[in-house]
Amino acid sequence: MQRNRVILVLGIIIGIPAILARWIVSDLPFDSSELSVLIFSILFFSLLCLFILSSVLGEKRITRDTIFGAIGIYLCLGITWALSYQFVDMLIPGALSNVQNATAYVYFSFITLATLGYGDITPLIPVTESMAMFEAVIGQLYIAVLIARLVSSLTR
Repeated sequence: MQRNRVILVLGIIIGIPAILARWIVSDLPFDSSELSVLIFSILFFSLLCLFILSSVLGEKRITRDTIFGAIGIYLCLGITWALSYQFVDMLIPGALSNVQNATAYVYFSFITLATLGYGDITPLIPVTESMAMFEAVIGQLYIAVLIARLVSSLTR
């Protein structure tokens, strides 16, 4: 229980600046402020993934809510990776091909996480290639290990 409180406090400490920075930056044209928003957002969603994961793994009895929590982690991972791609693309313009707007990062992230790989957006530098490869491996292992374990425990 103490660990959950620490994670909650950390989430608030990271989440509030992320939300405030997003509101403030919406009116400012500075890229450096957008980078700070992305950093706080990446930290917030990473922490959210860890918080939900600790809750899911801490359950003694697997229920539908536990399965939904695991699905939520998967979706949260996709958003975290999308923000990470956007961050790298802002630092190194042209790190991904054919990115027209912010939703393209989300699209690319979920396509990569699911290992579909349509090929319309591609990583162009070693950093984004490595990120895409790592995200694809995480996506496959997540489904193969965690979701399969939870579903098999639910049917017992």
